[in-house]
Amino acid sequence: MSVNVAGASSKLSSNDAEVLRAGLDRLDRFATLTDSRFRIPVIGVRFGIEGIIGLVPLVGDVIGALMSLYLFFEGYRLGAPKRVLLRMLVNIVLDFFIGLVPIVGDIADIAYKANSRNAKLLRGWVETKVLIEKRSAPVAKSASLVRVLFVASAAVLVAISLYFFPDFIAMMDLVFS
Repeated sequence: MSVNVAGASSKLSSNDAEVLRAGLDRLDRFATLTDSRFRIPVIGVRFGIEGIIGLVPLVGDVIGALMSLYLFFEGYRLGAPKRVLLRMLVNIVLDFFIGLVPIVGDIADIAYKANSRNAKLLRGWVETKVLIEKRSAPVAKSASLVRVLFVASAAVLVAISLYFFPDFIAMMDLVFS
């Protein structure tokens, strides 16, 4: 979705509103896939591919955090305010650090569902602020800044992972050789 609605008025064209709804639906599908696509019979616990990937120590958590940054990136592209983006980053970082704890962290990670929380934050912001309330002066946002922020966030996650697990790469060489 390439529509930036940061400067939109309360009277969006029907096409803009449809594009927003379609984009939010796509983000909801992504959140469902990553957080609650599968169900454990009998106990009814739902989990997604991030819960499965997160079972791989460290690497799975880094991949999960990188997948979560997709929702953050889309929120930025939509023009979400800093408050919403900060809450989304807090959810991603909490999800990452919770998942680092072996077994218990994976269970808690499945329960926390950061991507579903972030999709809900974006939907709430769009529904209450963009589609209803008149926005003031448009804010120009650079796509290059988004790319830099995305790459920087990924680099920080990798650096944190390597700091806490410096021998992880050597251990993985032993496991896969």
